[in-house]
Amino acid sequence: MLPWTAWLPISLLAMPPVDTAQLEAHLDEHVAQQMQQSGVPGVVVSVVQGDRVLLAKGWGHADRENDIPMDGQRTVVRVASISKTFTASVVAQLEDDRRLDVDAPVDDYLPGYGLPPRFDSPATLRHLLSHSSGIINNNVGRVSRDAPAQSFADFLAETMPPALRPPGVAIVYSNHGNALAGLVVEQVTGVPFADHADRALLTPLRMDSSSFVLTPEIESALAVSYVPEGGELRPQEYLHFKTVPASALHTTAADMAHYMIMHLSEGRFEGQPVLGPEAMRRMTEPVAALDPALPTYHYAFAHARTEGHPTRSHGGSVPAFLSRLVLFDEHDFGVFVCQNSLGTSIGPAIVESIAEHFLPPPSIPEVVPDGDGRPEDPGALAGHYRKVSKTDTPAFTRGLALLLEKASHVSTDAEGFLTVDGERFVRTGPHVFMREREGKAPEAVVFVTDESGQGQWLHRGLSSSERRPWYAAPFVQLPALALAWLLLLVAAVRRRGLVRAAAGLALVGVTVPYLYVAWVDAGQVAYLRPLRFGMPPWLEVVRALLPVGAILAWIGAGKRSGNASRVPGIAVAVASTGLILWLWLWSVPAPGLLLQ
Repeated sequence: MLPWTAWLPISLLAMPPVDTAQLEAHLDEHVAQQMQQSGVPGVVVSVVQGDRVLLAKGWGHADRENDIPMDGQRTVVRVASISKTFTASVVAQLEDDRRLDVDAPVDDYLPGYGLPPRFDSPATLRHLLSHSSGIINNNVGRVSRDAPAQSFADFLAETMPPALRPPGVAIVYSNHGNALAGLVVEQVTGVPFADHADRALLTPLRMDSSSFVLTPEIESALAVSYVPEGGELRPQEYLHFKTVPASALHTTAADMAHYMIMHLSEGRFEGQPVLGPEAMRRMTEPVAALDPALPTYHYAFAHARTEGHPTRSHGGSVPAFLSRLVLFDEHDFGVFVCQNSLGTSIGPAIVESIAEHFLPPPSIPEVVPDGDGRPEDPGALAGHYRKVSKTDTPAFTRGLALLLEKASHVSTDAEGFLTVDGERFVRTGPHVFMREREGKAPEAVVFVTDESGQGQWLHRGLSSSERRPWYAAPFVQLPALALAWLLLLVAAVRRRGLVRAAAGLALVGVTVPYLYVAWVDAGQVAYLRPLRFGMPPWLEVVRALLPVGAILAWIGAGKRSGNASRVPGIAVAVASTGLILWLWLWSVPAPGLLLQ
């Protein structure tokens, strides 16, 4: 196989230079249409081809109240998780300098800290950058209204969520995982991550209006962002994201054009090397995190297909900006889009329109069935699978999230073909199934089975779903939880003395925290939910009332004389203990890094 650089002349011959006037005219019409339909107040777009900036332009308002327009050169936006690709690029630089090895255990680069050893195989930087480390997400306390006083290292040492599975088993999108790679950069270089990223990447790329830190200059040029409320858009306050390497980059469309040029030009910008050829080879030739049939995260980029074309891409969402970065490597073409509001995301439609009008038609792989395309043992794969990225959290709400999250349903249709949520997939290899999509690349699902052949994991796209055990099914858990709650309610209302007090305490301890979260979450965008700002101390006190009530109930049941008089106390004790066990069943190990 030819090295990836050998395809560069071929791609340029296959795709002539894009006419900038035609591109701008097309976007003037298309972006305006998308903004009108969605109500998005402002958008910036930059497009590059090879080492040429074709366009860096804004539409609409950066500040509606003061009539300040979006400007592709000067308006600063927040790109949120696109920051992760910058972190990966810095890691690739250090790897090129032989200062680190992405396949070495992360702990080798964390003097003073360490990941709790939960599994035989250690997590590596490669795992962190591909979201396959097993480390879950932790949004509790990740956001603050004021600039964090705590150091980045101390924040991760306190809040690093646990790994629930061995590395390489599943894709679990983790902001803390990528942020930990940023801490490795800090430890290896001896300077704060933001300072090193500025020196090693932003400065040589002449990204003069970009920073991982909210400087006065950045703040003065930052677009106002908007959130939907009551059918209207209102300005959103600035929120600090403490997972800095994974979330905190501020930039402009023009600066992002420079970043895309580097990634499309063998790591060079304006003739000067920023990333070496070997680093670019590693970043552009993906190593499958799970299975070659699946799209994969590799050095933070999602290696998948966009409008049928193989691409490296990433999106970002932060209050209240939505962004998209897409690199069409085979065509030496890159697109960046960012809007300054939540709600409808118009970035994908803009990228789709550019690809449709200015790129050659994509080559769609053909689905070749293995045998007749039917599963060999459909019963072993059938069942319900839950997405782990959506439900795995160290917050006390995990059990309820698992219960309410709709699981993917795997079964077979009338003709014996495998279906996932009603969509037919054809078997193309052992445990690999494909779904044809008109005008788009086929979609793959891959199963992982246990020793008996029963499906344990369903991997689809860039997400992983774990088989749901029978006892976690809603029809099992909901009646049991409802019965326990009803017993406590009846006892709190109708009984007297110690039984009543125990039932009341347990009822408050299990009900109030969820009511609080539901009430304050109502109508709020995701980033304004209360646990994002940390666990209120009073909430922990209220949650402790459940075990206090259970203890009192058992004491009361033991003191009663006569079987009949003991029944209410036993019922309260069993109900409250059952709720404690339910919470314990779905709890995870405490967050934090080990101090060494």
